[in-house]
Amino acid sequence: MEDEPLRILEMGAGTGGTTMVLAPFLASLNIPVEYTSTDLSASMVALARRKHKKYPFMKFAIHDIKKPAADDLRNQYIVIASSAVHATHNLTASFTRWEKDLQSVGFGHVDWTDGSLPENGIQKVIIAFASGPIHVRLPKPEKQQTPENETTDVAEREGDSASLRNVIDLARDDSCTRATGFKVSFPFISSIGVVGHYRLWSGKVHVPEERVEMKSVLANGYCEAKFTYERILEATLHQYPEHFRPMSVRLGRIAGSRTSGYWNPVKHLSFLIKSSQSRKALPAFDGILSWVPVNDVAETLADLLFSRDGTISDLPHWTTRMGSRGLKCSKCWLKRSTYLSRTLFPSRNGCKECTARRCP
Repeated sequence: MEDEPLRILEMGAGTGGTTMVLAPFLASLNIPVEYTSTDLSASMVALARRKHKKYPFMKFAIHDIKKPAADDLRNQYIVIASSAVHATHNLTASFTRWEKDLQSVGFGHVDWTDGSLPENGIQKVIIAFASGPIHVRLPKPEKQQTPENETTDVAEREGDSASLRNVIDLARDDSCTRATGFKVSFPFISSIGVVGHYRLWSGKVHVPEERVEMKSVLANGYCEAKFTYERILEATLHQYPEHFRPMSVRLGRIAGSRTSGYWNPVKHLSFLIKSSQSRKALPAFDGILSWVPVNDVAETLADLLFSRDGTISDLPHWTTRMGSRGLKCSKCWLKRSTYLSRTLFPSRNGCKECTARRCP
């Protein structure tokens, strides 16, 4: 076993974007390697042969990723298929064959992402358990049909809808007791998930503070209900701007109090820290890590409630309304990750690998 080379099979090698990185790295290891580069196109294989002929450990072959591998391509230790599986004509057929191949060599349950959500058009994930029982795959989620009037069934949130109706009626009754010209403020706490899919279909980075269509809403029930409640306000209080000052504040990524430092363990950053402890490394993200303590959110909401600035949108996003408060909680991730790594991995101080790893 020790005398055998490290056999690696690359499927769908194409123009060699992955090979040109791996080949010199494998050559630098000074260990026996057998790297087979394959592609469906004979011309691509010929091109790869010319580009990488200086590596004596490389072999080249024509292979259709949709079909079982030839005998001389079997018994590999590592199989690479970078940006290749998605290019097959029938993903279900390809994944099903991969499932059988993985299980035939000892893997347990194999599954992959599927369904009609927009994320499936961007990335698909295959997961294979190293061992364990094989379970029946869950049925593919049916595509959600959105009615032409963009309304959703909120029967399960009937209690919330009734509460919203009650406070709208309260605002109406309060307005009737006020002097002419007085506007009753009505802030509604919505969710940033109402615009969660805006970037996917629009291609724009910045999400405007304006009314959106149903296709912008995260399809998780909660955000669809928030979208519906925004529309209810639009059909009621917004129709009488001389009497009411309604706004729907879209909140998101709220941390705990500045006093206690508590952070909800089910939030994204908490999950990231937990997984980093298992991997003994933090991801090398680019950009800014930002959050906002809940008491700062409360102060900002109070500012919006009592402000008489006519330029403020009636659909504000908290990320654009925090002002200087938000800057106090925005840090360069790579700088913060150095501090976090020393806190999370005290026994491995000085280890550069613990500070940050570039995600593949």
